[in-house]
Amino acid sequence: MDTLTVPIISLTLDPSNARRHSDVNLRAIANSLSRFGQRKPIVVRGSKVLAGNGTLEAALSLGWTEIQIVQVPDDWDDDTAMAYALADNRTAELAEWDETRLATQLLELENRDWDIEALGFEREIPPVEATVEPAPTLAERFIVPPLSIFDQRGGEWRARKQRWIQLGIKSEIGRDGGATLNSLSGRIPNYYFQKAKTENSIGRALSNEEFERDYLVIPDGGGLSSSGTSVFDPVLCEIAYRWWSPVDGEILDPFAGGSVRGVVASALQRRYTGVDLRAEQIVANREQWTDIQTRLEADVHEPTWITGDSTVLDAVLPADYRADLVFSCPPYGDLEVYSDSPADLSQMSYEDFLVAYREIIRASIVRLKDDRFAVWVVGDIRESKDGGCYRGLIHDTVRAFEDAGARLYNEAILISPVGSLAVRVARFFTTSRKLGKTHQQVLVFVKGDPKKATLACGDVEVEQVLTEGSDL
Repeated sequence: MDTLTVPIISLTLDPSNARRHSDVNLRAIANSLSRFGQRKPIVVRGSKVLAGNGTLEAALSLGWTEIQIVQVPDDWDDDTAMAYALADNRTAELAEWDETRLATQLLELENRDWDIEALGFEREIPPVEATVEPAPTLAERFIVPPLSIFDQRGGEWRARKQRWIQLGIKSEIGRDGGATLNSLSGRIPNYYFQKAKTENSIGRALSNEEFERDYLVIPDGGGLSSSGTSVFDPVLCEIAYRWWSPVDGEILDPFAGGSVRGVVASALQRRYTGVDLRAEQIVANREQWTDIQTRLEADVHEPTWITGDSTVLDAVLPADYRADLVFSCPPYGDLEVYSDSPADLSQMSYEDFLVAYREIIRASIVRLKDDRFAVWVVGDIRESKDGGCYRGLIHDTVRAFEDAGARLYNEAILISPVGSLAVRVARFFTTSRKLGKTHQQVLVFVKGDPKKATLACGDVEVEQVLTEGSDL
């Protein structure tokens, strides 16, 4: 299409134009026309302007008598003309600025004495520095994204866990003969691979008992110690402490078990008090702490481990003791057997277990300060009779906390590695229709006002340095 120069008086603004031009917009167009001249012709149909109404208005305000135009094809009807006018306006709106480049270019022009406002921009130019550095990710700000799924299988989670273990945490120490797993085949990823390889090597079948006693190799890392006991995840500890407790806060753990929760608490500048029935476990935890504390960069609070029965917590703790966070992982009924003591919850019937369990929760919440959180890691368990239906331990836990004066505030699913479950699930699903369980629940309760509890926690500090060369 040819560009024509015509008298402005011969053109008419489109009265049906859906786009409106503000005074600021028209001044910017007029400034552009004055400085650069007309570089884009107005699009017209006959004498009516389809695209460039603002240019025509600005030219009139400048006193121009002529303007450049192009005519649309003769065969355009009214609908086509209207559609073009809308498309021309809309396509300009859909464009976006690259804020970094925009700020850089405006600064360069302003430094060369260009009038930025005459170009239609405000003089307060956003600093380039504010847009050069990308915003931190959720994981960088909070360890993992604060969503209701915690995935222990992820690479970042596993790498962080390994760095904690390199600190020297050995949760299995003190648990020899206790905390035995009902099924090693369910916890060791390559259990059946090892068993088949061994049977092929010796030329005969092995019972699980013989294989585990004489041949099974339990790999380092993961959720098991070298003795086959379960190990609490230090990354989950870190999340609980950093998210729901203040620095220098007091952590109460009524089911202390191994050393992990105490060691992580101290490394993160929290005060930890853990109670456990087994005296040998407490001794082992203290011995391990003596070794680990020399690897910590700063002076930290020494964990306190107490031998005692948490069903009588008032007899175990000092009368004036108060916690900023209750954090624990209770026995899952008799899923793991921790000792042969009659006071051990893992030795009890489910009915007796619930009585003791509810009392421990009640006593723990009594010792929790007002406007504070409690974090509980728990999974449901199946009955040994009646086809193995779930007992409802999650629901019983929530009711116990509510009766103790703490309300459920958050819940998250902790996803565990599948391991050898992938091998076993087809068999037991075929015979029972039971799903392979690869998760636990992380329940967060609040005592008092959630807003005040959040304020009491302070900021989430993820950048604290634990050991030389560590960025945990």
